[in-house]
Amino acid sequence: MAGTVRGGRVGMGGGSSLRSFFSYRIFASAMFTLLFLATLSVFFSSHPSQDDPLLRMLRSHGNMFSIVTDRMNFAATKVWFKMRPIQGRAHIEINAVDNFKFLNSSYAPVLRQLESSNLKKFYFETRAEYDTKDVNNMKFRNPKYLSMINHLRFYLPELYPKLNKILFLDDDVVVQKDLTALWKIDMDGNVNAAVETCFGSFRRFSEYLNFSHPLIKQKFNPRACAWAFGMNMFDLEAWRREKCTEKYHYWQNLNEDHTLWKLGTLPAGLATFYSTTKSLDKVWHVLGLGINPSISMEEIDKAAVIHFSGDMKPWLDIALNGYKHLWTKYIDNEVEFLQMCNFGMILSSDLCCHNLSLSQPIYGPNVLRLSESRHDQYATNLTFGVSLAKLSSPERKNQGERMAEQSPKLTRIGLAGLAVMGQNLALNIAEKGFPISVYNRTTSKVDETIERAKAEGNLPVFGFHDPESFVQSIQKPRVIIMLVKAGAPVDQTIKTLSAYMEKGDCIIDGGNEWYENTERREKAMTELGLLYLGMGVSGGEEGARNGPSLMPGGSFEAYKYIEDIVLKVAAQVPDSGPCVTYIGKGGSGNFVKMIHNGIEYGDMQLIAEAYDVLKSVGKLSNEELKNVFSEWNRGELQSFLIEITADIFGIKDDKGDGYLVDKVLDKTGMKGTGKWTVQQAAELSVAAPTIEASLDSRFLSGLKEERTEAAKVFKSGGFGDILDDQVVDKERLIDDVRQALYASKICSYAQGMNLIRAKSIEKGWDLKLGELARIWKGGCIIRAIFLDRIKKAYDRNSDLANLLVDPEFAKEIIDRQSAWRRVVCLAINSGISTPGMSASLAYYDTYRRERLPANLVQAQRDYFGAHTLISISHLPPWYRLFSSPGILRLVGLDALSESWITTINFNMVLKRKWLIFHIFQGNRFSCLGYHLQDLALQLLNSSAIFRSSRNDSFAATLMKHIANLTS
Repeated sequence: MAGTVRGGRVGMGGGSSLRSFFSYRIFASAMFTLLFLATLSVFFSSHPSQDDPLLRMLRSHGNMFSIVTDRMNFAATKVWFKMRPIQGRAHIEINAVDNFKFLNSSYAPVLRQLESSNLKKFYFETRAEYDTKDVNNMKFRNPKYLSMINHLRFYLPELYPKLNKILFLDDDVVVQKDLTALWKIDMDGNVNAAVETCFGSFRRFSEYLNFSHPLIKQKFNPRACAWAFGMNMFDLEAWRREKCTEKYHYWQNLNEDHTLWKLGTLPAGLATFYSTTKSLDKVWHVLGLGINPSISMEEIDKAAVIHFSGDMKPWLDIALNGYKHLWTKYIDNEVEFLQMCNFGMILSSDLCCHNLSLSQPIYGPNVLRLSESRHDQYATNLTFGVSLAKLSSPERKNQGERMAEQSPKLTRIGLAGLAVMGQNLALNIAEKGFPISVYNRTTSKVDETIERAKAEGNLPVFGFHDPESFVQSIQKPRVIIMLVKAGAPVDQTIKTLSAYMEKGDCIIDGGNEWYENTERREKAMTELGLLYLGMGVSGGEEGARNGPSLMPGGSFEAYKYIEDIVLKVAAQVPDSGPCVTYIGKGGSGNFVKMIHNGIEYGDMQLIAEAYDVLKSVGKLSNEELKNVFSEWNRGELQSFLIEITADIFGIKDDKGDGYLVDKVLDKTGMKGTGKWTVQQAAELSVAAPTIEASLDSRFLSGLKEERTEAAKVFKSGGFGDILDDQVVDKERLIDDVRQALYASKICSYAQGMNLIRAKSIEKGWDLKLGELARIWKGGCIIRAIFLDRIKKAYDRNSDLANLLVDPEFAKEIIDRQSAWRRVVCLAINSGISTPGMSASLAYYDTYRRERLPANLVQAQRDYFGAHTLISISHLPPWYRLFSSPGILRLVGLDALSESWITTINFNMVLKRKWLIFHIFQGNRFSCLGYHLQDLALQLLNSSAIFRSSRNDSFAATLMKHIANLTS
């Protein structure tokens, strides 16, 4: 049994290359560069022959260090170790890279590229035709970036086909602490284990790979955490299984023209080991001592390995003085050669290897003198050895296997909050192939979720009873979805979880939250280095389990973290794909979900009114109602709400006679999103009467006791049951109600879409209304075939002012308005309240009329409060000024632009020294105030603002003129 550990180069290192030494025939960055590979005992995947020379060597020597250098340095290296041999049970084997016959230009892309004429010109010629920015950058032209020595790390399985595991140490590290525990870390099936660099230095894939290249953009997440070469554990069995060498060849071949990345082996490593890298605690590997002077000594002291990555190597004069002593204190300066060359390269004759005793330091690219007295407690500079006997017993192996089975791998995502929605969404995510960690403050919910996961197919759901272990169980960058009650519980959950999260991690609020709370939290999380999303989740219990409609808004980087998950978890609609899209910035996701719920309020109210008219006036039975709604669900009204309504009418009371619907208390509850929607309608000055009526109906339904007493009062006062006077044609009534319901539904959705557009304009979100209609087609409560029509309407005209004026919808409403009016009139005459249908009809009639009685209201306001008014007498095509006693009025109306300016009370201008313009355009409103009387007079007496083209917005022209005046 054997294993390997990868070491590093000895000599001048990456920061000391001399151009005179460069030759494409020399696969090293400097004359004295070496590559060290040290072997370590691990398990074979198969039982090797007892005559295997590597096995015999390990048994006789305990540890074997394999040094790989280039042909030019091969003889010198052998002489060096012959003169200064290592004492103890260790063997040094020296090879030249040229001796590995499988490394030829037909197999290794680096060798083929180095032999190409284009690469030779790029690296070694300075002719004018190659005089590009990249060619002139000597860093890009350093041949070490394509040296076979540097790229040898990608061939470890081929170098050591009998070995299963390797610890890689770079050429500029000092190992300060025992690495035995690192060797024992469970790799969780990954190929590579490394310390990530996106937290302290914020290094992500976007800094190494060219994301303007379509292939890179397609294959990788730009926000994915980068990791460091320099100290890596490689599982060679997993490497072979994942075919990582083949992946490396694929990417290296594609990058021959430097379009995927510019230089180095790290980008190739990031591409090769993407999604197969386990994150190690950063205490194992602190890097940057050759470039970053701000690393604290406390952090360095705790580190197992310190890495002088960067150009300012500790053996150079430009080394960072604060860290140089961490290297030079181990140098034997008695060697004259080292004093001259400043390489710090010496192998002390008293150095030896000790099996498994790694509590003392081992050191980086140079083989260093460690101690004069305790020879048996030190390892070499390269890495540590483990005796053959310590890891050879089958019992040890089986124990390790059992531990791996009991300990779950790091999960892909976490979910906190295991009420109905949380449990079902967690199971949905797990069922789609993403291992998930779950946590709830009430631990019984965790256990309940785990039991459900087992019962529903042993889904990869892992439960945790404390927040710290929950957070630590998730792979980095961590993504955690919260599904808790809106408000203070969300803030408390964030506080609890963020205490254990790191920069670059992400929190997603999946609840029905007020959008401004989401924006406040996103700002607070950004200050902590965390990403934040507010994601609306619609579909209820069934949708969460089988596929919801998802509305994520906030950090786009955070969305990219979960894009692969939500695209699979969301409801799938055959003709339009997953019901999820990135909504937009800030609180847009929560806002859109809020309006979705407002539309849902309106939809449910309209269906309830249709039911009331059919049952109360048409006298339909529950069975007839079931049939009617089932029939409607096969036509233009096909939707989730119509479908479940039909089902409800068929449910009989299992505790008595009759149907359940007749036994339900007529008192509707709510959670707040409908109220928020109506508040936003008022603040945005957007008419939403259908949604408002549905909210009012819920308020009134809550007054059950008052309504009961009111019924008694009016009945005793002589108000009879006027329903008895109604005689209707049942078939005609059913069809009229269907048409009225459909027309009212158009108005409800039009109001909701206008609310979203108004807020999008106000906040600069640039929301796509057609895309919102698409993601509502499946999974959510308001999913309906009707939404496909809405999407097409906005596809035809993204600037559509109102769904009512889309040609197709306008025709449908015109065709249905007679039936619509009959139903509303019938309900009024029958004493049946239809606030939703009536409000929708009033909305339609108000919107379609060219002239409204609002003129009288405005005249009244001006009469008692001098609020000013606009005259339309002798309406000119443009605008003009006229005076009246005490008031200077700006008058005009441009029907084409639908823009106007209110009149200005000049007395108020003189008194307050303010000129106030109220500018209206569509649903947008702004108020501009100026404190300069002269500016006011100049503006009012100017005629320039009225000479705009008929194709220009009057408001835009006015704003431009104001800007000119104020400049």
